[in-house]
Amino acid sequence: MLSGVDLDPRFIATYANDSKVMQMRSDIGSKQDELIDIILSEEEIDASKVLRILFPEMQADVFISHSRDDKDKAYKISKDLYDAHGLRCFIDSEVWGSAYDLLKAIDDKYCKSVGGEFYDYKKRNLSTAHVYTVLNTALQRVMYNCKYFLFLRTDASTKLSSIGDSDQTYSPWIHMELSFSSMIIKSKIQKSMEGMVVNEDASPLRFFHDLNTDHLSKRDWRDYDPFVRGEKTLSEFFSGI
Repeated sequence: MLSGVDLDPRFIATYANDSKVMQMRSDIGSKQDELIDIILSEEEIDASKVLRILFPEMQADVFISHSRDDKDKAYKISKDLYDAHGLRCFIDSEVWGSAYDLLKAIDDKYCKSVGGEFYDYKKRNLSTAHVYTVLNTALQRVMYNCKYFLFLRTDASTKLSSIGDSDQTYSPWIHMELSFSSMIIKSKIQKSMEGMVVNEDASPLRFFHDLNTDHLSKRDWRDYDPFVRGEKTLSEFFSGI
């Protein structure tokens, strides 16, 4: 990874049309269905097979980190970057959605208590640990191999009531991605990182994490528009600090 951008997408007018975005999302849905079919047809789960489906052999140029509430915007920006500069983007919510569906399929088959009415607490903890470990490791590998990192800064991806000047987020995934990208960009070495993963839907229990974006260049619509129109180069847009 060479450099990254902290992009404020407010007021950005994306050029990708809705039909192209819907096709991209349809392709992802087919991949999720294939994965669930495999899980339901086998007695044991091959983690390497799961990874091959969740992370097909493709060399992405840009890793897009964002809130799942902003996935439509992420898809449109991905299409813009490809059309304008041929950049292939990895959209992290594609994998989140697949992982959640995968976990549900695993829990339904392997983690029910006697009688099948409820989930077994210990089995659920074990299945979540396995799936999140596989996902966390694979996401870090993808980030390390990408040339650029793009964080979408929105109300959904940041904690509005952050204390002082410190940015924070409720998303453990965004926290991990920003922390790991900072390690890559600043040190240029690959290093494993342990992080706490929690259920973002859990209530009332909520964790928040530091939002480290010091290693990213600040960008907004005034930079994005000329970039996708070909008036700014890659190095001008994704300039390092």
